[in-house]
Amino acid sequence: KGTMKKALITGGSGYIGRCLIRELLDRNPDMEVLSMSRSEGAIAQLLLNCYQEKRLKIAIADIRDKEAVRFYLRGVDTVVHLAALKRVDLCECECHEAVDVNVIGTMNLLDNFRGDTFVLMSTDKAVEPSNCYGATKMMAEKLIMERANKAENNSRYMIVRSGNVVGSTGSVIDIWHCQIKQCNEITITHPDMMRFYTSVDGVVQLYLAVLE
Repeated sequence: KGTMKKALITGGSGYIGRCLIRELLDRNPDMEVLSMSRSEGAIAQLLLNCYQEKRLKIAIADIRDKEAVRFYLRGVDTVVHLAALKRVDLCECECHEAVDVNVIGTMNLLDNFRGDTFVLMSTDKAVEPSNCYGATKMMAEKLIMERANKAENNSRYMIVRSGNVVGSTGSVIDIWHCQIKQCNEITITHPDMMRFYTSVDGVVQLYLAVLE
């Protein structure tokens, strides 16, 4: 593997992305990090988290935009692909959008990537998927594995699956908190269902370990 000099983080202004970028900059003094995302409010929060950090560059762009992806991937040796439509209910309502972002967007990145290391953030819902979100992430995983099988020059293509991240935007914890405030009740999938949670720090440390 090569030395990380320039990394692109898609969805870099999201909850996990902001924490990962801060850690990457702290641990790698010679590294430049490019965050690609579209949420102005979240980008503002990222800039606050990395106040006056000149090694952080901002790309306000969509992974579905082929020309933008091609432009911003120039000179990038490492990609951490976090950007996705993640809410199960919204993906069910807007299947076309879910496919467009989670599958086509991933294809755009892979087709234009010429670096050393590509890491996809996936989900436990990609295993025997029963909803649109899980199915699109399964397809994204298949695309990564296909590229890994064809990789040359020791390039690495990896998948990191995550479950529920406590405090992440739109997580079930947010929903429950709102429900408790409004009516002191919560909605659950099934009384016998077991949920597993991880902290954002745990996820970030896993990515850092994978990138080493």
